[in-house]
Amino acid sequence: MSVPEVIDVHVHYTRNRQQEKVVFNHPGWPDEWYNANPEGISEWFREEGLSHIFAINYIDINRIIDNRVARLAPGSAEEAEARKDLQGQMTDRVRQFNDWVVEHCQTESRVTPYVNVDIGVFFGDQQGMMDELEKQLAAGAKGVKIHPGLSRFYPGDEKMFPLYEKLSSVGVPILSDSGAAGGKAPAGSGPYGEPVNFYPVFEKFPNLRFIMAHLTTAYWDERIELARRFPQVQFDISGGFFQPNGNGRARDAHRCVPIEDAARFLKTIGTDRCMFGTDAPGSEVRGYVRTIMGLDLSDTEKEDILAKNARRFIDLK
Repeated sequence: MSVPEVIDVHVHYTRNRQQEKVVFNHPGWPDEWYNANPEGISEWFREEGLSHIFAINYIDINRIIDNRVARLAPGSAEEAEARKDLQGQMTDRVRQFNDWVVEHCQTESRVTPYVNVDIGVFFGDQQGMMDELEKQLAAGAKGVKIHPGLSRFYPGDEKMFPLYEKLSSVGVPILSDSGAAGGKAPAGSGPYGEPVNFYPVFEKFPNLRFIMAHLTTAYWDERIELARRFPQVQFDISGGFFQPNGNGRARDAHRCVPIEDAARFLKTIGTDRCMFGTDAPGSEVRGYVRTIMGLDLSDTEKEDILAKNARRFIDLK
């Protein structure tokens, strides 16, 4: 098998090296090694063997807010007022990041822009959410990124339904985080992003084009049944496989699919439904490509996972 094409559908693309250095800091690295940004993209693509990426940008605004109000008395009027002010500021920050990535990709054909629009980052403001969606679609957004865990909402929240309906009608896809990230919901019923919490979405919106991220991570067993019940759902494999020898990087450590079962698991889901993703620049691309190349899969299956499925999904010429 020759060197395969690689498309990474799960990249946190940053505005510049300085932003990448702050968000994905590696102590001791020189600035020139931070390349998942417009300044270093050509070098990064060459080093990692990439041909295209999906920029699925997300800002963890709830963590930022929690950190800034941490010294205030919980439940106090002062904390409530500070939190409300910060929510407005953070939502504006998300809007600005969306504006930037869509504008940037008008002249950068190697990057497909996904904007962050969900009811969590708009703190329950459904009209604000829909206004942002319409604005970004008109500007050229090619997809939407949502993160139930960090944005703290259930994917089946009815306030999200207008967004799902709109995207279904125009054929624009969603890529959503799933699994354990963000911790348990206040009710203690498990993480917001647990795969079973997506069932109402797929039942009500069967034509919604949907990539469920982190196929191989915690709750992977739930994703097997989900894939069987909802054949319209696609998956990205960011998060990795658990390797006891420490090779690679598994987002949820031993809760990920064991490397020994990786090929069988991907075939059970359907290799035609699995797209390569890494969560870069927080994770290495080249190393994960090597992992996929070492699995007991056919050359065709490896090529599909590493690039061809993504190419078909967005009709990339």
